[in-house]
Amino acid sequence: MENYEETKRGFRIVPKSDFDFRQIRGDIARSTCPDCRDDRGHPGDPSVRMNLKTGIGKCFHCGRKYILRENLRTYNRRTLPQHPHHYTLPNCDNLTILHTPELLSQLADRGLTDEALLTRMHVMESKRGSGGTAKPCFAFPSYDGKVIVNVSYRTLDKKMTQEKDCELIPWNIDSALGQTELFITEGRLDALALAQCGHENVISVANGAEYDLSNFDRFRFSHLDQLETIYIAGDNDTIGLKLRERLAVYFGEYRCRIVEWEWPSEDGKKNHEVKDANDCLMKGGAAAIEYCIEHATECRIVGEVALGDVEGGVDDVRDHGLPEGKTIGLYDLDEYLKFLPGQFMVLTGSPGTGKSTFADFIAIRLLQLYGWRCALYSPEKRPVRNHYAELEAKLLGYNIHDRVRVSDGNHERCKRYLDENIFHIGGDIRNDMDTILHTARQMKLKHGIRLLLIDPFAYIDLSHESGVTDYEKINQNIKALAKFSADEELLTILVAHPRKPVLLASGRYAMPTLYDINGSSMFYNLCDTGIILHRDETINRVVVYVEKVRDQPRMGSIGHCAICFDAESGRYNISHEDKLPNGTVRYIDYDINHKIWLPQENSSEGSLDFENSPSTGEEEECPF
Repeated sequence: MENYEETKRGFRIVPKSDFDFRQIRGDIARSTCPDCRDDRGHPGDPSVRMNLKTGIGKCFHCGRKYILRENLRTYNRRTLPQHPHHYTLPNCDNLTILHTPELLSQLADRGLTDEALLTRMHVMESKRGSGGTAKPCFAFPSYDGKVIVNVSYRTLDKKMTQEKDCELIPWNIDSALGQTELFITEGRLDALALAQCGHENVISVANGAEYDLSNFDRFRFSHLDQLETIYIAGDNDTIGLKLRERLAVYFGEYRCRIVEWEWPSEDGKKNHEVKDANDCLMKGGAAAIEYCIEHATECRIVGEVALGDVEGGVDDVRDHGLPEGKTIGLYDLDEYLKFLPGQFMVLTGSPGTGKSTFADFIAIRLLQLYGWRCALYSPEKRPVRNHYAELEAKLLGYNIHDRVRVSDGNHERCKRYLDENIFHIGGDIRNDMDTILHTARQMKLKHGIRLLLIDPFAYIDLSHESGVTDYEKINQNIKALAKFSADEELLTILVAHPRKPVLLASGRYAMPTLYDINGSSMFYNLCDTGIILHRDETINRVVVYVEKVRDQPRMGSIGHCAICFDAESGRYNISHEDKLPNGTVRYIDYDINHKIWLPQENSSEGSLDFENSPSTGEEEECPF
């Protein structure tokens, strides 16, 4: 045997010229062993499997591990610990060869009968306890090269312990050397079960499902990064499923396969299903293990959406076209302003232009016309009973204090209707975006809401994360809201206040833009539709400006329209521009009807149309 130098972990440092590489496949090459080939009956057997990229390999006959001298400097640099540590090495004086009948019997009961395998994988025994109460237990030393860095112990009654102040590393980590595939289990006995079936390229996380995956870091370059396929063969329970997800993200989902411990029953009826690999070996034998491995599923990449996920929707678009936005019966404004599930709409405007009242009107019209149930986060409309009274007026056509026009029967019908269709977000909850969106998601699942109205954004509590500016926090909230709208397919309307208005030299206030919303330009950048309400003093009307439409004409188009308001009902209609023969322009308010917007008792809808004729009397009083 050549007198090669060794690294601290026992990797023999060998020049590349001492190997006779052959059977090269990608970065993996086979070679005869420079240490044991002269002593073997088949000296030409290529028992060394070497990764040419890392320069690290292993002989699968004598078990020696190698590092190419030409790669040593890179290896030393890439495997330095990222953080200083003060690990101790375990005292291994009490480790002995596995020999106690009770221990061997327990392994045999679990299907682990290959004693030569147990020896190769360094399964040993020790005694735990003090004095005369010490009892034999399994010992699983964790080797890094030829150095034992930790030992875990398992008693006959399944209690697990490890040495204190020692490094936690994956058990049997060196089995990854020179491999293209690797199995990862949650426990040592599961790893042994796979090895019993011929898959000795298996490791176990150091301390179960709560394992800190950063302990893999220093083995990535030398052992793990070059693997082509990683089989995640953990436990099939809640904690095990979480570990599975963490492992897949850590190693990269593209090369991971998930082993499910399920195989067909003999009668072809219900499949056998067990918790882990060792249970599978005990109840189904090696054939069941192989079946589960052969049927391991590809791991989905987190965040990946493939055509197959939305294929039905694509077919629906082919058959019926893209859905057109809904309108709310405001005639000229309907050309510019349309509503779709999944749309994120931002509404702002000058102070006193009735942003909240107009947003509530939109919600009531979408409910009345299309049955879109709504969740409202409206902290300025407190107490909630007053807000419900305003909504009821919009549905009944009159203020509910008017007992002449609003009968007790219609009042009761309207309360039931609102109770079934309009839901407030409030009470004893945190006023942060995550909590509000969680509540809205639950309302969608329980009540089938189609619209979320947040009015105003200023009441949303920003996070207390240190080192993050309010601008960044606002951006995070807007991004979360836009993503929520698309993911949940909800129309979301966000009412947001602008910065302090600018007074022009004329004495009038400048119309705000979507970029003037207090806090961030993301209100404009991320919304699908942007609306501004502004009072035009020259015509004494509030004008609705649709300033941004992402998807024209499905979601509307850029344009504006003057509106009028009825304080008695809280309803709106348009103000029509009329050009006189002399060239002057006047605005005529369309009548606002007071018909009841509740479904009839026989479930047919009541009258939904506005009156088309212009008002011949005095203009409606506008409260702005």
